[in-house]
Amino acid sequence: MESSAFEIVIYLAWRIGFGSIIFAVLLFVVVFAMRRYLNNKAKRAIAFREVWEPIMLASLDRIPDDLPPIEEKDHITYLIIWNYFQELLLDESKRNLQILANLTDLDLIAKRILRKRNIKGRLLAVNTLGWLKDKDSWNLLKKLLNHTDTTFSLAVARALIQINPRKSTWLILPLIAKRKDWSIERCADLIKQMGVEEVADKLILQINRTPKHLLPKMIRFLDLLLPSETNPVIRRMLTKYEDKEISYACLLAYKDVDNLQRIRFFLTHEDWEIRMQAAICLGKYGSEDDIDFLISTTEDSEWWVRYRSAQALARIPEMSLEYLKVIADHHSNKFSRDVILRIVTEREVAESCGLSY
Repeated sequence: MESSAFEIVIYLAWRIGFGSIIFAVLLFVVVFAMRRYLNNKAKRAIAFREVWEPIMLASLDRIPDDLPPIEEKDHITYLIIWNYFQELLLDESKRNLQILANLTDLDLIAKRILRKRNIKGRLLAVNTLGWLKDKDSWNLLKKLLNHTDTTFSLAVARALIQINPRKSTWLILPLIAKRKDWSIERCADLIKQMGVEEVADKLILQINRTPKHLLPKMIRFLDLLLPSETNPVIRRMLTKYEDKEISYACLLAYKDVDNLQRIRFFLTHEDWEIRMQAAICLGKYGSEDDIDFLISTTEDSEWWVRYRSAQALARIPEMSLEYLKVIADHHSNKFSRDVILRIVTEREVAESCGLSY
């Protein structure tokens, strides 16, 4: 009985060992095959570049009469090269690239890749259709605007703007408000691409339509507009809402230099971030009338409020280094004195380097 059990153990061990060897061999074959495939793919891409990069360079002057065929395996590489030249060249140098794209049916190649699953290839295809200003791809791209991938959806938005800036406005502005994954910087770039002057009225209308919880993000874009366009909206928002996030966003976009009393009011706000931003705002637009207000806020319990208030003091047009030092010397609060003297040092260093503070 014991001998039989021992034989079973030996048999199982032999089978497991043999199976492990087979698995290791198969894994080696797969890795070897994959590496060979990737090497061949890289060599093919290099060979394609060696043929087509000189053609594209020559096309800037004159498009060659005979263009070599482009096989399906080379489509991605072709899009990469074409997009690279689009990014590299100035607008006046791109005319022949567009002609070359038409001769090689680049729009059809891009649309074919766009229908595949590879996200990197699809991203490249979207960029290509945007550069081509391909109107026929409008509906196809419109369906992809709500894609869950942040980078891809932003690329689609840029492409739609390139194809038709005016038509894309009402598609993209509501998404700028709704999509939390679209950063303020990226959204600002989209608005600039649409044309700030052209989109100003629509942006303000979109802000007025935006729900309260989405307003802080949208208010930030008022900073792109002229004061005459921004000020009425900011005044209305500050009057209508008593909300920390909305107030903070309004202070970031504030440009109403003739109505600074509202900013001075925020220097005593219960939230320290609001007080800090109010001080920064006075540093931008304040005058001699604001010196006493800012001296007072250098006594704030929060270090950042004290620091930004001292900076704002140093940026008042009438404020000299000597005057700052006098304020520090005569201040009874140790923390205020320290932070003002710190700013004195910062301003001295900046001015010694020929920089404005």
